[in-house]
Amino acid sequence: MNQQQFEYAYLFGAVCAATGETEALIAPWVNKEIMQQHLDLISKRTEPERHAVVIMDGLG
Repeated sequence: MNQQQFEYAYLFGAVCAATGETEALIAPWVNKEIMQQHLDLISKRTEPERHAVVIMDGLG
């Protein structure tokens, strides 16, 4: 009997519904620092005087 092992990658993605612009981050693991990097990327791409809505799917 052989044990199966898998490697994982986590994809964080965002899309602007108005413009279609996207932002993505691929990480080998998930922690609060990775999530903060994702939020920082979204923040940098969000125009001043605009708001970003983040919806989490609850996985993980």
